[in-house]
Amino acid sequence: MHRIIAIVERDLDTLTTIRYSPPSKGTLTGGQRESLTTSTTLLDALRVEFSALRDQENRLLAVRTTRLERLHGQISAAIVLSVVLGLSCGILAASLFTAGVTRRITRLEEDAALLAQGLALAPAAAGRDEIGRLGQALERSSVLLIQREQEMRGAKDEAETANHPRLRAAVRDGPPLRRAA
Repeated sequence: MHRIIAIVERDLDTLTTIRYSPPSKGTLTGGQRESLTTSTTLLDALRVEFSALRDQENRLLAVRTTRLERLHGQISAAIVLSVVLGLSCGILAASLFTAGVTRRITRLEEDAALLAQGLALAPAAAGRDEIGRLGQALERSSVLLIQREQEMRGAKDEAETANHPRLRAAVRDGPPLRRAA
């Protein structure tokens, strides 16, 4: 750029010299011809500098365009990778969630079968959601059924113990039983 400024300043000086040279009648003086030749040479040099500047700008543009295309490719690859990674993580999270829910529902189903058989249940897994609350309700039902069964057996044993002396007395004092032949 400094060279262009220097050439333009020299050419302006040359043109100023031509302008303020003494006028002649229709022909150019030797000094004017020499100044015009110098001006032409300077303008040619200016064209060469502009051409070099344009070539340099074209090279810079090509380098920057290549860099921009490479960056665009990297950004596209990053976006694709992010989408694939996001979908993979989403699928993994969904499968882990459904596996957890399925495991807990299966456990509740097993507990319900144990409850139907009158067996004690293992302690329910803690949970604040619907499945956890259902497990806790099954556990409470199991405890309640076991208590009631124990109460019923105790009442049965008491009844048998209370009726046992009466039964003996009835057998001893009652009419003999006939055997069918």
